[in-house]
Amino acid sequence: MSSNIRLNRFCEECNALFVAKTTVTRFCSRSCNGKNLKNKIKRLKIENSNQETKKVKEQPKNELNGMAYLSIQDTCTLLNISRTTLWRLLNQEVIKAYKLGGRKIIKREEIDKLFVNL
Repeated sequence: MSSNIRLNRFCEECNALFVAKTTVTRFCSRSCNGKNLKNKIKRLKIENSNQETKKVKEQPKNELNGMAYLSIQDTCTLLNISRTTLWRLLNQEVIKAYKLGGRKIIKREEIDKLFVNL
């Protein structure tokens, strides 16, 4: 069953006038169809990247700000210092740590005092 439909259309990719044999034809050639597909994929990737960036931007700046007690690793992250530097500060008793079982924890107040004294 063939169709005798002949429609004049403009290609969505290159805007060239062409004769379409179906009512759903959107492009003048296979190459224009491929170019449109590549552009569509590119736009989707950019949109996904923008959404991920927006999610990261909307996340709370620092989850450690509300915590009353911090582990060694959390303290290093919060102060943006290495573990060696933190242990040096603990040994010099600039920051006071408390033992909880086998772990050492640091009160958030101790860190805040550190910056008040500067």
